[in-house]
Amino acid sequence: MAKPAGKKVTLRMEGKFEEITRLTNTFCSQHLNDEYADMI
Repeated sequence: MAKPAGKKVTLRMEGKFEEITRLTNTFCSQHLNDEYADMI
């Protein structure tokens, strides 16, 4: 997933950012409707 515009993730944290983003996206797609998922 691409980083949000204007947000920076250090190289050291990039792997953790990607994993958290993947988990969040999976949760949203399984449990939230599109309107709520867009808020996260």
